[in-house]
Amino acid sequence: MRFATLQRVRQRVRPVPAPRPVVYVHDFGGYDFALKLSAELARRGGPVRFAYCPTNTSPKGDFGRTAGPGLSIAPIALRRPFAKYGARRLLSEISYGWKAAVDIVRTRPRVVLSADAPVLSQALIMVAALLVRARFVFWLQDIFGVALQSDRLRNERLVYRIAGSALARLELVLLRLSPAVVAISDGFEEFLVSSGLDPDRIHLIPNWADPEFVVPGERDNAWAKAHELTDGPRLVYSGTLGLKHDPDYLVRLGAALDAVGGSMIVVSEGVHADELRKRPHRGVTTLTFQPAEELTNVLAAADVLVVVLESDASRFSVPSKVNAYLCAGRAILACVPPENAAARLVVGSGAGVVVAPGDKDSFVAAALGLLAEGTEHLEALGAAGRSYAEANFPIAAIADRFEALVRQGRP
Repeated sequence: MRFATLQRVRQRVRPVPAPRPVVYVHDFGGYDFALKLSAELARRGGPVRFAYCPTNTSPKGDFGRTAGPGLSIAPIALRRPFAKYGARRLLSEISYGWKAAVDIVRTRPRVVLSADAPVLSQALIMVAALLVRARFVFWLQDIFGVALQSDRLRNERLVYRIAGSALARLELVLLRLSPAVVAISDGFEEFLVSSGLDPDRIHLIPNWADPEFVVPGERDNAWAKAHELTDGPRLVYSGTLGLKHDPDYLVRLGAALDAVGGSMIVVSEGVHADELRKRPHRGVTTLTFQPAEELTNVLAAADVLVVVLESDASRFSVPSKVNAYLCAGRAILACVPPENAAARLVVGSGAGVVVAPGDKDSFVAAALGLLAEGTEHLEALGAAGRSYAEANFPIAAIADRFEALVRQGRP
């Protein structure tokens, strides 16, 4: 009965009168690195369709700059913003997943590469891939099942205590059914193997950023002047600020910087960013996400770029903003568990300093210590990060790995 119903859905959805995509790249957040991968795959042998959720709060890619032959962009919008927390999130996941599934059935791709999708959305996307006989590749950006069962989320939201265990089991089922899984860190790879996945189906491909899009820029650029940023020391945090990030680290930095004529600039949206906007703090300037084309100027305006991640979030998340920070050529201060892939990247590239979460006084002291080292030291750290990005982030080499992956088993 279930498969008969799915078959009727398949027959009733009218296909799009366009070339059948070779690859359907779905990235829920609409991030720039996934968009650039889609453009490169399209250049090599498209067509490629890139789908994302425009009604989800996240820093989006530069769609205008990336558009090109063989690449189609599919914004899959909900009527209201995607609900990240509470019971409404489940409804948002189902609604979004249904819309994405319909688009897949209409376009009939040969391969579906799906990243960052909430669990229920990912389930519907996988079913759609099955309907059109497309090979499904699970691109694991966050382990939602582990996140939903973490103490932080379970204590914050009743719905997670109720649904967390079931969604965690469903995510594992989806991972085990996927012909291939892309893991962005060795920690994720270890989780997958310990969960019973065949190691031969797991492909370790860390995230990256585009060193041609994000480049070292002038500190006192037009963007910095337009927002009247202080001439004193500046630290910048750019990216989502949600439940896995403690904003008090940034608040304390702001107070310490204010005492020496500096400021903490937070360019973010999300539950904690909203709180910072509603209740301003001394030395903290909070801005919403800026246009993608301003990212270089936003990051260049900093003396030091900041990333934070709570200890319990390290098991299910890797802050990919570090990759853009490396491209920007600025020193990095990371309050991230040392075992997290992002922390190891900061240390391994020589781009900055890592402080373990938990001791906020030590974090503030590390920030002031970096600034006290002087401009030449900060520039040297930034240059080391930029060199790492130029050596490790060329899209051609990364696309080679994805191209080999999506070609496997292609009809």
